[in-house]
Order: sequence, then structure tokens, then C-alpha cells
Amino acid sequence: MMQHITIEELKQKAGQTWLVMDYPIERELLKRFTSAVGDTNPRWQDNVPPSLLFTIGLEQVSERLVPLSQAVLHGSTEIEYIAKVKVGDNITVVADVEDVRERPPFTFLGLKIEQHNQNGTLVVRCKQMIVLRSLV
Repeated sequence: MMQHITIEELKQKAGQTWLVMDYPIERELLKRFTSAVGDTNPRWQDNVPPSLLFTIGLEQVSERLVPLSQAVLHGSTEIEYIAKVKVGDNITVVADVEDVRERPPFTFLGLKIEQHNQNGTLVVRCKQMIVLRSLV
């Protein structure tokens, strides 16, 4: 069952880890992603396109935020790709809450996200701003 979080709980998590998620990188995932974005480059048979790494974890973050708002919007992303990811890797996504600012009817959630492979090697570091539009 998905655990939802309140704005107050997010504020209390500022500077702390909020979510830790694991993703096995499977060939079928690559196939679905490259088909969806129309990139048929053969190098994506075994190597993960960097644009895929940006997407993993976002669905789980959004699912936990949806009950808080009418809309969950992607505000911005700064991303740094550090190491290649291949089919067979297991990626652990760690999302830390950097800050939470409210400007009704909006809440701005700043996240720092790091992704590590099964060996503990940092492969991606990014910052994301998520904008929530209040239900009220």
C-alpha cells in the first residue's frame, strides 16, 4: 500500500531522506522507454539512455504527493550523469527533501536525488523542483 505524506511531514523532513527506491534495469524497460521516445539507436540494447535515469522514481514520488493537490507539476531539473548504467544493474534512488516553501495555492518541493548502482557507485545526482497546486 502506498504511503502518502502531508505538507507538514514534508517540512519536517527538510534536510533528510524521504524515499529510498530500488529499480532493476531490465532489457524490457529499455525497450519500452526507447520505443516511447522514438530512439531506436542500437547502443540502447545494453546501455541505459541517460534520459531514462531522469524518469525512474518520479512516478512513486508523484503517487505520494497526488492526495495533497489538484496537480503535481514538474518545475525544474538539474541533472549530472556520473557513470554509465547497463542492463542488469540495480539502481537505488535516494530522494532527500531539500526544502518546502508555500505560496498559496502552491507548494514548492525541492528534492535532491542520488542514484547508485548495486556496487554503491554514484551514477546520477540531480535536483528537482516539484510544484503542488492546493486542493483548496
